[in-house]
Parts: sequence; structure tokens; C-alpha cells
Amino acid sequence: DALELVKNTYDFSDEYFFVPNGTVEIDGTSYYAINLRKSLENNTTYISSYFVTLDGSNIYEGFIAGDVAEISDSKPTIDVTEDNAVKVIEAAYDFEENCFLTYRGVEEIDGVSYFAVDLRKSLETNTTYLSTYFVTETGTIVEGYYEGNTPVLAE
Repeated sequence: DALELVKNTYDFSDEYFFVPNGTVEIDGTSYYAINLRKSLENNTTYISSYFVTLDGSNIYEGFIAGDVAEISDSKPTIDVTEDNAVKVIEAAYDFEENCFLTYRGVEEIDGVSYFAVDLRKSLETNTTYLSTYFVTETGTIVEGYYEGNTPVLAE
């Protein structure tokens, strides 16, 4: 019932779906936890959670990080690594058909380290470079591009 209540309250496109996650306790109150997930090309990613009071009277937005459930408008930061930088960008943006991301490497820009992820598009016989997303270790994303071999953050 909690899952249906959340589905009927929040409207998302078909690439998002809800998954029940049992009950959780937050500040002494029990809630049904419903996770929002997004379908990616080869897997899914966690977006956030909705907490429904056991009597169904209220729904709260929040997140579950490890074993901790929290009602909050802000989402927790995640630890971005070389292994998940592409997934972070895929979860944050909807790209048009034939576009794909490739991990480029680590760049330091103005004293800040970024994981560089290129957005490319498949054409009939080859691919073309469109832009680059620079992601910090805490998940902050800045759009940009390369001028020659020099990374540039977009303004």
C-alpha cells in the first residue's frame, strides 16, 4: 500500500521506478521506506527514498546512506572514484539517443581535482566529442570542455 501511495503521489518518467525497502526507524518513528531508482543502460542507480508513516497519513522525502535513514531535502554526498564517475553523470543527466560517456582521467583545475568524463555521440561511421563533465570526489558536477589539451570549466 505504501508503494502505491508513493507512486500515486509522485510522477516520474519511465526510466525511474520505485522499490520497497522494508521499514525504517527515524527519530523513534517507524516508516515504510520506498526507494526511487533510475534505470541506466546496463544497471540502475539509487536516487532517493520516500518514507511513509505506517498509517499512510504522511510521506517524507529523504535518503538512506548505509544503515542510516534520514528525512531531508538535501541528498548525501557520495564518494566519487574513477570507477563510478561515469555512473554519477549518467544518473544526473538524460542524454539523447546515440550519446555515451567515456572516462578521460583526473584533471586539476584551479587547485581542485576533477574526474573528467567526456560526452560523445555516435554517428554513422564514427563518433564525435560534444563536451566534458568534471566531477569532484564529493559529486559536484561542472560542465566544461577541452581547448586543445587544456580543460576549461564552462561559466
